[in-house]
Formats: sequence, structure tokens, C-alpha cells
Amino acid sequence: MYRRDYQPRTPGDSHPPVHEKPSAGWGEGKLPKLKTSRDRFLADYERQEILHYLKKAEGNVSQASRLSGIPRRTLYRLIKKHGITRPVPDQTR
Repeated sequence: MYRRDYQPRTPGDSHPPVHEKPSAGWGEGKLPKLKTSRDRFLADYERQEILHYLKKAEGNVSQASRLSGIPRRTLYRLIKKHGITRPVPDQTR
């Protein structure tokens, strides 16, 4: 299958064509892999959203579930996945 942006290589071309993988040393290993960066970003965003809804619901998972639209069981699973702990209620009241 040919790509529309394929350009045949001619003598004197300094850059590899779009379809070729760059050779070693041409930026390899200097940037994090896209999947790793994306996964880290999404996990951080997910964690912040969970914390936002828990704070809004004052730590009540059932209420946070209703506010966010995330099923309660899924919210508990995400809380465990991200290692979020609920604050201990103040005993001095």
C-alpha cells in the first residue's frame, strides 16, 4: 500500500523519506515515548478529577459518584488504582 505523501528518494536527499524510520542518533532516546506521556497525562487528569469530586462531596463516595456520573463501583476501583485515601474525620467535634 502506498502513502499519498510518498516521495521517491533521489541522490542528494539529506533527510529520509517520510515512510523510513530515522537512523540511530537522530533523536532516538531523547524524548519519552508518546504512549508513556499520554498514559501519564491521562492518569494524572483522572486522579485530579476524582479528587475534585471527592472534595466537592466532602469525601462521600456515593455522592461523588452521582456528581461525576461515574458508577460507584468504578469510582471505588479508580480510588484504589490511584492510591487515594480518604481523610480521617476530625475527632474533636
